[in-house]
Order: sequence, then C-alpha cells, then structure tokens
Amino acid sequence: MPRVHFGVRVVGKKIKTGLLTLLILGASAAVTAENLPDINELRDLYTSNQRAQVYELMKPLEAEFAGQAAYDRLFAQAALSQSRPDEATWALERLVLVEPRSLSAKYLLAEAYFQLERYSSAQRQLDIIKERQPTESMSNRVARLEQRIQQRTQPTHLKLTTRVELALGYDSNVTSSPGTPLDAVPEGYEEDDSVFSILTLRQRLTYTPIDSISLFAGYRFRDTRPYSESEFIRQNLALNFGAAYRADRWRVSLEPTYAKGWKDGEGEFDEKRLAVNGRYTLDNNSQVLGFLSRSQIEYDQTPANDGDFNLIGGGWAGHPLGAQLPLLLVATGNYLFTDQPDSPVGEFSGFGTSVNASYRLNAQQNYFVRFSSSFRSYDCDGHPVTSCDSQREDLQLRYSLGAQFRFASSWRVEPRLTYIDQQSNSDPYEYQRLITQVSLRYDFDTWTR
Repeated sequence: MPRVHFGVRVVGKKIKTGLLTLLILGASAAVTAENLPDINELRDLYTSNQRAQVYELMKPLEAEFAGQAAYDRLFAQAALSQSRPDEATWALERLVLVEPRSLSAKYLLAEAYFQLERYSSAQRQLDIIKERQPTESMSNRVARLEQRIQQRTQPTHLKLTTRVELALGYDSNVTSSPGTPLDAVPEGYEEDDSVFSILTLRQRLTYTPIDSISLFAGYRFRDTRPYSESEFIRQNLALNFGAAYRADRWRVSLEPTYAKGWKDGEGEFDEKRLAVNGRYTLDNNSQVLGFLSRSQIEYDQTPANDGDFNLIGGGWAGHPLGAQLPLLLVATGNYLFTDQPDSPVGEFSGFGTSVNASYRLNAQQNYFVRFSSSFRSYDCDGHPVTSCDSQREDLQLRYSLGAQFRFASSWRVEPRLTYIDQQSNSDPYEYQRLITQVSLRYDFDTWTR
C-alpha cells in the first residue's frame, strides 16, 4: 500500500469568513469578554511552557473571543505550538484585519502559511513586512523564515534517512496452531506462546534532480525472535529501488524490490517484486489511491510452493469530518491471486479490505484503530497432488489498536495490541493469536546535500 502524506491548505475564502465573523462578533465582544479566562493568566500559562493547556482551554471558546486581538494572537501561538497551523491561520487572518499595522501578526501568519506548505502566501506576508521598515530583530526573523522557504521550494538533491526500531512483546500463539502448513502435508502444532523481540533497521537515499521527479534506493533489515520457539526465528533483508513522479494533483511511483528471508539462519525464500503506486488529490480533505504489484517467490525448503503472487487494489484517504479535525481515515480494497502450478494446497485468490482510523490528539500523541480482512479460496485444478482440497476457503480477520507518543524530534514509543482470527472450512487451518508489543523508535537526523 502506498504511503499517504497530507498537506492541509486553507482556502482563500476564509478571509471573507473572517470579515463576517468580525462583523457578527464585534458587537458582542463586550458581552462575551466577561465569560472568557483572564488573558494575563493565559499568557502566564503560555510563558511557563503550558502551551498545550492554553490551546485546550481556548479551543472551545474560539467563537466567543473571535475578533478580540489579544485572544486571537495567543490562541494562534498556542495552535502553532501544537502543530495546528490550519486553526492558527483562522485566528491570524482575523488578527491582521483588526491590527493591519502589526508586523508581528503578519509574521505569525507567514509562519502558519509555511507550516501549511503555502509558501507563496507566506512570502507575500514577508514582503509586506520588509516594505514597512521592520526592526533589526524582525528583519532577522524574516530572513530566517525566507531561508526555510527557499530550502523547501528548492529541492534538496540528496537526502538520507535512517531509522532504528526495537519492539518487545508477547504472542499467545507463535506457531499459528493448529494448522499453518509448511510442508506438503499440513501438520498440527501445539499452541505455544512466547515473548519475542523484533529489531528493524531502515535506510533510504533519495535523489531529486528536479522538483517533480525523485529517485530512491534503500534497505530494510528485520530480525524476529520468539524466545520460546527458536525454529521460528526469522531474518529478512529487503532492497528496494524506485522512482516517483509528481504533477499537480498526481503522484505515481514505480518500485522494484528484492527480498531474502532466512529461517533460523538457513535460507527460506527469495522474492522479486515490482510495484506501482499512485494517488490523486481530490481536494483539501481527500485522496484516491491505487496500487498493483507482482511478486515472484522461490522457497528454498519447500520449492513446490514457488510461484507468482499478483495484487491489485485501490482506496480512499482523507479527513471525513473536515481538515480542521485531526481524524484521518484510510480505507482500501484489494484482490490477490496466485500462479503456483506445483503447490500442494493449490492456487488461491480472494479479496481483502483494510480500514485505518487515526486521531492526532496533539503534536506528541496519535491514536489509531485498524481492521483488515483477507479471504482466500483455493483451486486445485490441474495439480498433481491428489490430496489437494479444492473446496478449502479461509477468512482471516485482524484487529489492532495502539498509540504513538513522540518525544523531542527523534524518539517515538508505540504500544500496540493485535488480535488475529483465522476461520476456515478446514479445521487444521483455523487459529487465533493475541499479540501485544511496545516499540521504541529512533530517527536519526536527516542528512542532506
């Protein structure tokens, strides 16, 4: 599935809305002011680094203080500190209408536009500031923001990102018992639980010759260790390459990948995959997704399962309640089919679905709920193995919930709880698993040139 990225853009008609808000609320400002928290107490909280609390206190009262310069300014600053530039923009557009000569208000508005990736709008505000003979301190701030705008609008030719992640957890059924078949004849396993660890290392180098085209290469190494089941120790190394093209609302990428897997130190599989991902931006709140891939997999220990695996799908991603609310929903559907002429369990095909809902409470906390389903129907026509069951059907349901907590700019902690329920019309292939884990992730500083 393609990665999804969102830049929130505030439409120009909000200026008109701001004017209307000022006209409506101006007459009632004196009446509502007595219902508002004391502005000096709010400022004290803000300067004592209680900015999240200031934002939470002021957000429900925005309709009451809208048009009052002191409150609009403080709310905008608090919103920016919580990575809510869309909400800050509303307040700052009102503020510059009330205080058109305030250079600090225009600078804050430029900062909000910058965070929204509206670089031309941010530059216009900075140009106005420079025309009005700002102080040396303000001139320095304008120069620094202009430099940041230039870095964003002029592509960096080389960028290297590095990430390390360590997960510790508990799996109630490491062997997916009773029934995960690894050999020609399905074997039932005792249901064994285990504590496990997963170590993941990723690096990616991106080259951007022009703004619309980027080339990339990278790798991902993963070591999975269930400590009570040494035969299920796995190592996996994936090398991926690709190119992406962006034009207006489109983004399309082509990504070939080679992956090698080891089981307890011995070769297990080789995979060659070619994937095409695309997305089209409909509006500020939503995108349409599309993806397809073809994988050729060869198994070292069970060569009868060698074959081609084909996946095609699409979906939708966006903010169903509007861009101003921090709820992101991603829903996809796919169809998977295989070509495995010698497989003892037959070729399979079926539809899958996935729904992921995440809620960003603030810049440091994000909560998510995920659900996916995968249906597989097996076909044994033309297969040499007489024991193949062409009537077999499996349905796997996966439920997951978790959170991500961000500390400083590099550290992240992610607790997660996952329940897997595989249903089948053939008893040996049914199983349930409960997996709990906590991941600690560190993102190294991005290297650019």
